[in-house]
Amino acid sequence: MFPVTEILEDLKQHGVSSISGLGLPAAACLAASLPDPNRLVIVTPDEESADTLREDLSFFLPGQNVGALSPEEALPYERMLPDIERSSLRISALLAAGSGAAPVIIPCTALLQPTIPPD
Repeated sequence: MFPVTEILEDLKQHGVSSISGLGLPAAACLAASLPDPNRLVIVTPDEESADTLREDLSFFLPGQNVGALSPEEALPYERMLPDIERSSLRISALLAAGSGAAPVIIPCTALLQPTIPPD
């Protein structure tokens, strides 16, 4: 049995909790049942699981925006220009995560990439 009450108590006391080992639909269901799902930042191992989790979370939070921080296609040392649309979606996801406007799903590859300085 999954200790939902322990997780909720941990969130109340510390404001942060780490959960692993859940399938994506169960993780989405748990995330949607939290008191304030808009303040969530969920890190996934890859972009595919981030997309799946975003779809699942959208199902459990109908009509709610669910942000996704996708990794850049062009790395800083490559001579390709970054995609403007993808960059604007990354900035929107960062703003949503910082303001608590929507839950945000982030694959670890995107989490490690620089976006813009906060200034």
